[in-house]
Amino acid sequence: MSTAPTLPTFNTGALTPTQLSSLVTGITFATGLAQKLANIGVFNSIGGCTLAASTSATYVDVTGASFSWTKLGDGSASNILAILLLSCWTSVAATQPTFGVGIGGTDYDVASMTVNPVSSHISIGGGRSITGVAAGAYTPKLRFKRAAGTGGVNIDTGDTVSMILIEVPL
Repeated sequence: MSTAPTLPTFNTGALTPTQLSSLVTGITFATGLAQKLANIGVFNSIGGCTLAASTSATYVDVTGASFSWTKLGDGSASNILAILLLSCWTSVAATQPTFGVGIGGTDYDVASMTVNPVSSHISIGGGRSITGVAAGAYTPKLRFKRAAGTGGVNIDTGDTVSMILIEVPL
């Protein structure tokens, strides 16, 4: 992708050929960038998702955390940037929840953190590139597993869950 052009300041009168050329170059650049970044899926829920004291060592769904999204490029034409931002709480210190995104039957780890405060809502966030996903319609889901520790992990009405998927052309 080319570098964004510097647009001239238009103060008075008609545009000169150089100014007009710069303006057209800027519009062309912005249009191309918008087309490449247009496939963005966003899910956000404040207090609407639940995970009830889960101790599962394998991935399970976080209830209420999914949305419809269509990947446009095939696996060799684009990747997915997955970003998770959420809050949760644990019942026992030194519990390590891991959150991921499930796409097309495959789970991808995105964020993991050892939580020490008991019964205190904490924030967890992460991002990763996901490769090799074919073009098509999907229902991405927020997924959870406990990677370490003995506590149950909870998401309740006091928590926010956000999931962002951005298709990135190669």
